[in-house]
Amino acid sequence: MVRKKGYPPDRGDIVWLEFNPQAGREQRGR
Repeated sequence: MVRKKGYPPDRGDIVWLEFNPQAGREQRGR
């Protein structure tokens, strides 16, 4: 998943982040 600053998260992203909080945190750091 590639996230850009100021880019609103899609529904899939929200569900994915809720499902994998650790993975979401790692992606934020990148």
